[in-house]
Amino acid sequence: MLRHLRRVWLTSLLLGIALAGTGCNDAANSNATSSLLTLISLTALGPNGDEGTVLASDVITIVNDVPTIVEDIGSATVRNRPIDPDQGSATSWQDVVLNRYRITYTRADGRNQQGQDVPYAFEAAMTLDIKINSEVEFGFILVRAISKTEPPLVQMAQGPIGEGMILTTATVEFWGNDLGGHPVYLKGQIAVHFANWADEG
Repeated sequence: MLRHLRRVWLTSLLLGIALAGTGCNDAANSNATSSLLTLISLTALGPNGDEGTVLASDVITIVNDVPTIVEDIGSATVRNRPIDPDQGSATSWQDVVLNRYRITYTRADGRNQQGQDVPYAFEAAMTLDIKINSEVEFGFILVRAISKTEPPLVQMAQGPIGEGMILTTATVEFWGNDLGGHPVYLKGQIAVHFANWADEG
């Protein structure tokens, strides 16, 4: 009898611990993230190292008198805050990890055939941890080097300096999850103007 009671007591104790463990992770078990991720700014480094909200993407760059293809780098600033500031103390479950982004180029005139009118869209992996109640600035590839070896950019690189220009809007999308496994998504846009820009020197 005593052995039976001890077994019942031990089972109840283990069940109570399990329930307590699941009860303390409400943020992880809810249906939606409690983190508010905001894209504060989206900028790019131009061919001369200048940072701005419009990228002048040089399809061919002269480096030490050698024609060179250079990737263009974008910069994003992201803020992570609780959706409900009155919910109490923030927890690590509200930290967010971004793991993927996508770049898509479009033109205002509606001519958006990839590989003909605009460069191909692309996706890339990333790993960026954004703690709750923090703000992070990070870089990413905005225009790939390979895009400048494909139509329509390669034709511009082979033409005269300053002849022809393709004006696009780059849509930048980021995906990830909070530490509870809930998906998060960010989207922003930046102007990208492609041309065979004149190089300094």
